[in-house]
Amino acid sequence: SLKTSSVGRIFDAVATLLGILDKQTYEGEAAMQLEQMATKYFKQHGLEFSSSYFMEGAHYYRIPTKSLMTNIIMDLQKKKTADFIAAKFHFSLMKLVKIVANNLKIKKIAFSGGVFQNGLLVDLIIHHLSVDFDLHFHQQLSPNDENISFGQLVCYQIAQSNGVG
Repeated sequence: SLKTSSVGRIFDAVATLLGILDKQTYEGEAAMQLEQMATKYFKQHGLEFSSSYFMEGAHYYRIPTKSLMTNIIMDLQKKKTADFIAAKFHFSLMKLVKIVANNLKIKKIAFSGGVFQNGLLVDLIIHHLSVDFDLHFHQQLSPNDENISFGQLVCYQIAQSNGVG
C-alpha cells in the first residue's frame, strides 16, 4: 500500500476522478482547478454542507483514502455533479481537521504545507472551526516546503536553548 504525507496527491487523484485533469503541466494545477470548481459550487450554495466523506469516528493517525475514493466514485455513480463532489471534498478536508483535533484533544492548530495556499480550504477552516479552535496560518512566510529548513532551524535553536544537542 502506498503511503504519503502529501495531501496534494489526494487533490490530484480527486481531480483525475472528476475528469478535471489527467496530466499536470505545472505543480498544483489539478488542485487549483479542483478548488475553482468547488468555489463555483460554494458561491451558489454558501459554505454549509450537509455531509462529509469523513465520519466523526475516523482515525486521527491516517486519512482513510480508500473510503474517500470509494465514496467519491459512489457519488459519481449517483450522477452527482463534479462541482458538488469538489465542494464536498473540500468540506470533508475541513471536517477531517476537526476530527483529528478533537481526537487529539487539542484546541490550537497550526496549518502549514502547500495545500494551505488553497484559499477555499482556508476559508472553510476559518468559517467552520474558528469558534472552537485557535487557528494559526502563515503570515510572513509561505506555507510551502521551503519552510521545512526554517522549521528545522527553529527546532535546533529551541534544542540549543534547552541545553540539548
